[in-house]
Amino acid sequence: MPDGIALTNRIDNTTERKLYSKVVDNTLNATTFMSRVMGMGEGFSGKRMDYTITISEDSQFQWITGLEDLNSSAVDNTIELQYTRTMGVQPKVQIDYESFANDGEAGIIPLNAFKYKEAAAVVTQKVSSAIYGAGTGNQPNGLNSFADDGTLKSTIGGQSKTTYTTLKGTYTNCGAMTLAKLSALDDAISASSSKEGSPSIKVSGKTVWSLFEELLTPFQRANFNAGDLPKLPLRGKDVKRPGEFGSMAGFTTLFHRNIPLIKDDDATSGAWYSLNEGTFGWRGSNSVPSDLQGRYEKVELGQGSGYESTAALVDMPPKPVGWFYRKDMGIPTQLGSIAYFVIIGQVCVWEPRRNGQLYSITGLE
Repeated sequence: MPDGIALTNRIDNTTERKLYSKVVDNTLNATTFMSRVMGMGEGFSGKRMDYTITISEDSQFQWITGLEDLNSSAVDNTIELQYTRTMGVQPKVQIDYESFANDGEAGIIPLNAFKYKEAAAVVTQKVSSAIYGAGTGNQPNGLNSFADDGTLKSTIGGQSKTTYTTLKGTYTNCGAMTLAKLSALDDAISASSSKEGSPSIKVSGKTVWSLFEELLTPFQRANFNAGDLPKLPLRGKDVKRPGEFGSMAGFTTLFHRNIPLIKDDDATSGAWYSLNEGTFGWRGSNSVPSDLQGRYEKVELGQGSGYESTAALVDMPPKPVGWFYRKDMGIPTQLGSIAYFVIIGQVCVWEPRRNGQLYSITGLE
């Protein structure tokens, strides 16, 4: 034990490492569906996002034979779905002494840059489970808030699913998985012969994904060599072969009805989600308010060195909407500093009936 202040792993493990000058994260999970949703997000402006939707058909069309009276009633058949922001934070704490101890040529990994990138990866992973929730507490809406018939959440966008049944998604107890049950779910949430009104992606956990792989085994063997399953990019909808994919982050993919199925460690156990990504999305704040200029900045996920993670960072947008960084501030009574990553936004949905799920999948018949 040397004289002086003992060096913690925070310093010892990030200093004088000549062979490999970066830290590889072995604790965070792989690419998540929430990373995809946020990576394809758009801006949230104003105090609230409002979506006007039609909740009943205008039935005044008529066939006529001559001079009969024509329908002429004003129709009130729209409502507004309303969404406000949610907010989450992740601290980044740095001790001044550690920076002194890591100073000089031997400090292979810059501590501040390393801690920035590490904290960003943690945020990416910590918010990933929210996409499967029902938007309870202070969390943003998740799939269980709209891929649902009112069982898990009775309202969406401030409107009752009981009052307006067109706001209901499909929520079906499955039991043993069969292709017929998977197809019935698609049929329930699809508009006939409409690509825009049909599912665009399917999501499950590893166990359900493997069950489906077993269901498809003869077809899969005939079409894909081992290790040659297609991949769906973190952003975008064009599935590619591994050889065409390069180093981009993405999801290994199976297909049902020619629609990609991806797996996510954070997906609800025993659930299969069939989703239309054109009917919901992340809406995040995209500018720093004038009275907070100088204290906050928009996040650059590409910043930071010496840190490699399987959390989805490499293929996120250069300026992700809803991501902010409250700059390092000295702690007045301690020799250190603290900063925060701040996530500000909401998952908004404007056509919940185009989404659904099978739950309590127990195996195969």
